[in-house]
Amino acid sequence: MKRKNNIFVLIFLFVTLVISGGYYFYNKYYSKEDLPNIMEEPEEEYKDPRLSEPNHEIEYQTNLSDNEEHLKDDDYYSTISLDEGESIIFTTEENIYNVYIETQSDSTYKINYNDDKESYLATPYIHQYITLKEETNEIIITFYEPTELMEVKLYTIGTPDKTVQVWQEPYEDADMLALPTHGDDEHLWFGGTLPYYAGELDKKVQLVYLTSHTTEPKRYHEILNGLWTVGVEAYPIFGPFQDIYSSTLTQAKSQYDYEEMIKFQVEMIRRFHPEVIIAHDIEGEYGHGGHKINTASLIDALELSNDETKYSDITYEPWEVPKTYIHLYEENQIDMDWNITLDYFDGKTALEMAEIGYSKHESQQYAWFYVSDEGKYDCSLFGLYKSTVGPDIEKNGFFENIN
Repeated sequence: MKRKNNIFVLIFLFVTLVISGGYYFYNKYYSKEDLPNIMEEPEEEYKDPRLSEPNHEIEYQTNLSDNEEHLKDDDYYSTISLDEGESIIFTTEENIYNVYIETQSDSTYKINYNDDKESYLATPYIHQYITLKEETNEIIITFYEPTELMEVKLYTIGTPDKTVQVWQEPYEDADMLALPTHGDDEHLWFGGTLPYYAGELDKKVQLVYLTSHTTEPKRYHEILNGLWTVGVEAYPIFGPFQDIYSSTLTQAKSQYDYEEMIKFQVEMIRRFHPEVIIAHDIEGEYGHGGHKINTASLIDALELSNDETKYSDITYEPWEVPKTYIHLYEENQIDMDWNITLDYFDGKTALEMAEIGYSKHESQQYAWFYVSDEGKYDCSLFGLYKSTVGPDIEKNGFFENIN
């Protein structure tokens, strides 16, 4: 019995010694304030300093027997036709880290590299800038559907020049929603709006085109080139309506499903929740029925976009637009100064940038259209058609009274 008691005493003394030693060690080397910091501060993840430095384009070779030059000539009319499942191998002397691809239309393709350890499945943008997870001297691009491949450019690790198109997904919550009918309208009739607000002020400007250009695929590339040039970074939305010329609103309504068009406008308003909308002249700028029906359907949509009982199948939340401006609208008019110089564009004016943006629409340069802040088609004159935040008093921009 006595021996058992001795064993219990020894165990008690041993446990007491361990606890006391641990307490002494803790108090000697750590304060109560130190321990949480030691536990909470993770190791900093290594970041390659080259990522913040400018990158540059790389020369490459392919396994193509001919026509490789079509991928390097910046010509939208020269393409390489690829069948489903076909691949192209690109090899370089310098390490590849970024890939820029242009296809004539939406295409699905995969990039494999470094012995298939990494791959990238592309999203359906016709101008796509892709950053790899690691550097490589060889990539294999495999196409999952017949594709007209237009351009491929390869870049080193680092930050691209701002002329390189790195498109972002359409905004979930836009500051401004611009609603041109066709490609080039955004420059001709909205003037310096895009370079000033998207470029200089870095506002979230989303473009939604009413019509599509499926019969003229080059125009999609002109649109992207023009938008990127004037500072827009969110990929545009193209409506489901074909481009059909008409001279009157009545004629245009006979060519389209007007109710579907109103619903489309409501859906775009609810999807992007814009603070400001910029729209076409009610009279169609130069009388184009497509411009007229765009704004007419928008005006009807503005009365329905915040009504949850209307178009309940649209998944986006109802939204009332705080301010809507219409080009050349004569009431509550504001005259925007597009001759201000913009630091983002190295001192060029908003009007000059609109002209440069329009020049990217090469297929439309045969027409009489021009960008001007004077005369009948003055791209600086807009009227406040509807406002939930009061009238413009200072008239110093589209976002007056919006916090």
